[in-house]
This record gives sequence, C-alpha cells and structure tokens, in this order.
Amino acid sequence: MLGHYIRKFKYALRKNSGKNNLGYTCVYSKLGGKKRLYLKYNNYRKDVYIGKLLYIIKTGFTNSYLGLLYTNKGYFDCILLPSNKLVGDNLEGFNPLMFFSEGSTSYLRNSFLGMYVHSIEIRPSCGMKLVKAAGTSAFIYNIIDNMVTLKLNSGWLYKISYFCVGVKGNVSNKFASQKIWYKASMSRNLGFKSVVRGVAMNPVDHPHGGGEGKKSPRNFHRTP
Repeated sequence: MLGHYIRKFKYALRKNSGKNNLGYTCVYSKLGGKKRLYLKYNNYRKDVYIGKLLYIIKTGFTNSYLGLLYTNKGYFDCILLPSNKLVGDNLEGFNPLMFFSEGSTSYLRNSFLGMYVHSIEIRPSCGMKLVKAAGTSAFIYNIIDNMVTLKLNSGWLYKISYFCVGVKGNVSNKFASQKIWYKASMSRNLGFKSVVRGVAMNPVDHPHGGGEGKKSPRNFHRTP
C-alpha cells in the first residue's frame, strides 16, 4: 500500500557515465551502474505540520535514510530523516518561533550556542544544501550581528545569515562510513569504475606508459 505513495516521489534520472555534453569521457572512474529511480525529497521544509513517520527508505543516491511522512494536513511528505527516529514517531515540520524537537525545522536565529543542526540553507530560501551526509551535523559556534557561525565536521568555520533554515539534530545512518565493500561488483553497481595508473600501461595506451621497470612520468602529468 505504501509503495504506491512512495512511487509518487520517484522519477527517472539520466546518467552521463562521466561524459560531457559532446559524449567525450571526462571522468575515467565512472561507468555503468545499476538502473534506478531517483527519490525526490523535500529540500525546503517550510510547511507547518505534524507528521507521522510511516516508512524508512534507503536509496542509492543518498547514504542517509529518507522518511515518508503522513501529515496532519492530509498529504504525504518525503524528508531526509534525522537520527533516532523509528516508524510511528511524530515529527514536526517548520516552526518559525523555535526548534521544537529533534527533526523540527526553524530559522537559525532561534538556535542557541552548542546546538547541533543539519540540512542548512546557505542563503535564505535557496533550499537546504549544507550538512546532508549520513551521520553529520554542524555545531552552533557563535551568533553575532545577524550571522551564525557553524563549525562543520571538517573543522571549518562557516558563517551564514541567521534567517537561513536548518533542522535540529544529526542526520540518520551514522554508521554509513563503516560499510565494507566485499566485492568489486558492489562498487560497479553504484557506477564506480576501477582506475589503472598511467605508468602501469603501455605507451600506446597512455602518455605515462612504457619504460623499463617502474618509471616516473615525464616532466608534467598528462591525461590519456
């Protein structure tokens, strides 16, 4: 039954396999991959509602989980799921006055020092673009002069307007980075192709190829 509603958020996404608009290969480590439909989720989250989590979805396009919500306004919504949420839990949508609970959305001006947020806009009303990978979050480092300073997982400090929108808490699936790739086919199904060094090839295959033994490339690096 729920599959019918999930299908409404899916659409085909054309693959380019590392080729540009003229068909020339520009990225040699991308090729093939399993056919799949892209699951479009809400990147704005400006609707005021309370939704019940009906289904947790894992797609090949995001390493975090997505959640299918049924809102109290009578429609379905698909969102990037925060951590520690189970089927049957309630999640609040946009609240312009405060961050109500983990997974709720509000303006960064309602945040406080030491708070963790994710799925953040980099400009007001441009859509959530920052801190969306699995298990990540940004730390509210400072709030001064209508600007919020975020400390990212990389250690960088990022300053944005406090009229931007963010989601309270961490992104789900924090153990995604610990996944083990058992076979080469697991990477190939995702569109990743193995890379061979140019110095290991023959001269006919690559400018770095040839030579006796392990030979360093010429003065500067070349592409095939």
